[in-house]
Amino acid sequence: MTSTRHLRSAAVGAVAASLLLTGCSYGTGPAREASEPSGSEAETSSSPAEEPSSEESSSEESSSEPESTASDDSGSDAAEEAPTDLTDGDVLTALNGAEIDGVTLNAVAGSVLPDLDLAPDQLLEDQFGTLEITPEDCVEPVRSALVPGWVEPSVDEATVAADRVDTVLVSVRPLEDQEQAETAMDDYVDSVEGCDGGEMTVDSEGPLDVELAVDDISVPGASQAVTVTYSDDPYTTKDDIRSGRMVYGNSVVTIIHNIEYQVPADGERADYEQLLTEMTGILSGEPVAGPGSEV
Repeated sequence: MTSTRHLRSAAVGAVAASLLLTGCSYGTGPAREASEPSGSEAETSSSPAEEPSSEESSSEESSSEPESTASDDSGSDAAEEAPTDLTDGDVLTALNGAEIDGVTLNAVAGSVLPDLDLAPDQLLEDQFGTLEITPEDCVEPVRSALVPGWVEPSVDEATVAADRVDTVLVSVRPLEDQEQAETAMDDYVDSVEGCDGGEMTVDSEGPLDVELAVDDISVPGASQAVTVTYSDDPYTTKDDIRSGRMVYGNSVVTIIHNIEYQVPADGERADYEQLLTEMTGILSGEPVAGPGSEV
């Protein structure tokens, strides 16, 4: 039987390497050219600090809104002040060169992933093998639990990011307003909870008994935040892969830490409340200090 733990240890590393080898560093090259909604961004320098005035005003608007969030302990009040008008261009600009968990992100539009040999089906097969998941209700939830954001049907509407040392995978999908973002989150949670026990074969070997679980967490400024846990039993030790997801303003944000692909189930785990809180700082323009951060 294929060992899921062995296969998944390379997943994030290969993604980050693909982004870097294509020259998609800090928004230069294919990443900026593919981001059609923000035409002026293609002319920005590779340094995130040197942005045109139009982007500065957009960033100032985003960062000015949540200033009171840091001093307001009320989650609902903070959520109301999260940016509710982020665009694809805003997100790409915010993520490129941003620091999280002590590493620097490199972002591209999700729509260009097939051009980088990172199309969802190809990404899953390259990193985990050929997956066959049953029943049908479990297919998308299980896939998204393995590589959240990046292998979901909505990735074409998102911006995705990784770092140079293979620490995190991020996706941010802005919608028309916060209500739509919350509806998208509700639909996703419903799909995960609707997968009431599934089976998965890897390269025709198995099947593995697969379970998914959703747990609420607290992230200042987010109107909804959860962790999603994928579990299977390949041998006698249960494998778990956890990821974080939230609604922040008009955006759905996902993140997974590379440690999820490497550690035993009872080992050190990522702190998704902290990681998602750092993401709120990146998107609002008000950086939040995290472990290893110089903020």
